[in-house]
Amino acid sequence: MFSIAPIQDTPRTWKVIADGIEIKPQLLTISSDPYGTLTLGLRPEGFHGWAFKPKNGGVMTIPWSKTPTGEILIGLIHEHRPNMGNIKTWSPPGGFIDGGESPTEAAQRESLEEGGLDTKAAEKLPGLPVNSDRLYFTQDPHLGEGMQFFAMNIPFNSLELVGEKEWKPKKGVINHKKESDLYFLPWRNAVLLSADSLALSGITRLLSVLL
Repeated sequence: MFSIAPIQDTPRTWKVIADGIEIKPQLLTISSDPYGTLTLGLRPEGFHGWAFKPKNGGVMTIPWSKTPTGEILIGLIHEHRPNMGNIKTWSPPGGFIDGGESPTEAAQRESLEEGGLDTKAAEKLPGLPVNSDRLYFTQDPHLGEGMQFFAMNIPFNSLELVGEKEWKPKKGVINHKKESDLYFLPWRNAVLLSADSLALSGITRLLSVLL
């Protein structure tokens, strides 16, 4: 039997019981899978807590377009994310890099799976990879670890207006079951509607190139 419990009156200190015996590890590996390693124990920052070390990092692709008046549109998927509540949220396609994949290959796969987009023409955005969560994720951007961003231009004539300030790809631009979930929003709307900090990082990287 294995259990973890806070020590009384010391909420930042934990004890670990394995088969009825208390053990005091410096850093305990709780789980290790193809995506990374979860640990509990004394963090490098000097406090006890959880940490996740992704094995291969992640990728995110920001589809974008520009109206005839020069307004930048950002492509986001409006869908349920289980770890972000029961209400749909706005995020670009992205995810973990699988073993044996390059970041470019992973970005193309995730874009097709989540957004129905063929992003072979996407370009990698400049800048260091982004740490997904500096409190809980252990990643060194100077070693290439973290989230890497790509961007792909979608011609404005490939979009059609479906709301006051929302566009969707025309029929035939996307050939995938996720077609109805991808929308293009003015970038100011996109940054206010998205609760995904990685999405905001990617949009910022894109705007640093476009503006």
